[in-house]
Amino acid sequence: MTHVMKITCAGKAQLTMFLGGDRLQFVDGAASTLVEPGEHPFIWVAAGEAGATYSVAIVEPSKVSFQHAAVLDDSGRDAGIYWISL
Repeated sequence: MTHVMKITCAGKAQLTMFLGGDRLQFVDGAASTLVEPGEHPFIWVAAGEAGATYSVAIVEPSKVSFQHAAVLDDSGRDAGIYWISL
């Protein structure tokens, strides 16, 4: 069964995110996409001034609960990966 996944983001850093290799397109801090059952990498890359904050969250489906917030260090960059299993 295909799932609708909703992701939100906020903060001062510039964020780029991918789900299963596809770049997510955000409008007003939110994106949604259809996801097939299986394992999928959720990848984010943040860039900005040192000290900038950002947050990302997967808000749907409810069985995939994920929240991450960070402050950029002196490099002004951050990245992460979270494996989603549906």
